[in-house]
Amino acid sequence: MRFPRFSVLLVLFATMTFTPAVMAQDAATPAPLGAADCTVDPIDPSTYIAAIAAATPAPPLPATAKGTPADAATIAAVMDTMRQSVACTNAGDLGRLLALIDPAYAPTLLGVPNDKVPAAVEAAAKASSVKASSTPLTDDLDNTSLQSTLLSVSDIVVLPEAFFHGQVSTVVVVSRPDIAVVTATVYLRKEGDRYIITNYVYQTGPATPTT
Repeated sequence: MRFPRFSVLLVLFATMTFTPAVMAQDAATPAPLGAADCTVDPIDPSTYIAAIAAATPAPPLPATAKGTPADAATIAAVMDTMRQSVACTNAGDLGRLLALIDPAYAPTLLGVPNDKVPAAVEAAAKASSVKASSTPLTDDLDNTSLQSTLLSVSDIVVLPEAFFHGQVSTVVVVSRPDIAVVTATVYLRKEGDRYIITNYVYQTGPATPTT
């Protein structure tokens, strides 16, 4: 499965280490994540397609965000989403990966024309009904593997309700063999019992809105 380059920072984290500010966990030896770690239930295609159709595009988000430090439960939930997104990407399991992605952002992630989105979602869900290929997703522009290394996850914060409407954010630092190390802010919101990714922004944009 191929992805457009601009989606890389959202979900392409092949191995993980955790900074002390995030979790008290030994990160000396990053462990690769794959199909065995991709345990989230895959999307129901009909429900997900309907959610895409009903979704309202999010407003532009700032490259840095200030908020209240998250509690331990929120940190654990955000870390689980990041871990699952790594595993499902490396397993090539798009149906389960989409379960971690806000439907409003799915068309951007899929990188297909709007009229092709339902078919792409259906195909992803169907592929997830069989054993994962364990072949990482591929960059649509240069055919390179999207297997990446997450160097750090930090600054998980709950954002001001007035502008961000229940979202949280975290700062991630990612590297791939064929690109430089890049820092981005990843935005997430709670959906049911987990957090799902709503967007990411390179840390080169405007300041966080104050209202």
